Amino acid sequence: MNTGGTPVARSGGRQDPVVGADTRRRLLAAARERFAASGFAGTSVREITGLAGVNLAAVNYHFGTKAGLYEAVLEDVLGPLRARISAACRADGRRPLERLEAVVRAFFAHLRENPDHPRFMLQQLTHGGRPAAPVARTMRHVLGEVTAVVREGQAAGEVRDADPVLCALSMVAQPIQMALMATPLRAVIGAEPALGGRLDEPAHIEDHAVRFARGGLAASGGEG
Repeated sequence: MNTGGTPVARSGGRQDPVVGADTRRRLLAAARERFAASGFAGTSVREITGLAGVNLAAVNYHFGTKAGLYEAVLEDVLGPLRARISAACRADGRRPLERLEAVVRAFFAHLRENPDHPRFMLQQLTHGGRPAAPVARTMRHVLGEVTAVVREGQAAGEVRDADPVLCALSMVAQPIQMALMATPLRAVIGAEPALGGRLDEPAHIEDHAVRFARGGLAASGGEG
């Protein structure tokens, strides 16, 4: 099953040429599916090329190495997120708190369209080394953009006087954490009706996250 991005096109066993945009696209789609399911170490290049229906040499031609292919997959996942966050942070005519709310909603929109994103983030968090280049680039970009809006809100008296980087980190971590925890929490709460909750309602979860972020960020008297 493909967990996000472009569906893998099976070729019925016929091998495609090494060169070509379609070959590259199919490799990315197959690699994204397998890396999301099994991680970098648990996925072989032969498995990816078999799923894509292309020659083994195509990986070297288009990506250089398996690691290069993995980084290209991460960029495929994360590039659209950077664009969404930039659009939310730079929206003309909107107050800082409104733009920060838009950041939270942008994360949820991205996660809906890319349900494999949390798996890749979990892999990066648990492998113990330095984050891959696309992850580090995205972390710097997102935190930089959001922190700048937090500081703007503080200067305008809309956002409380707190560490702006921690404020930004708290905002962007919440949607990813909720996405990672939603399935196991639904299982727990489903077995314990007394706990209540509406974890099967994505719109309710998103609205709660926006209200929670605003409540934590807004300066006293800054929500009018």
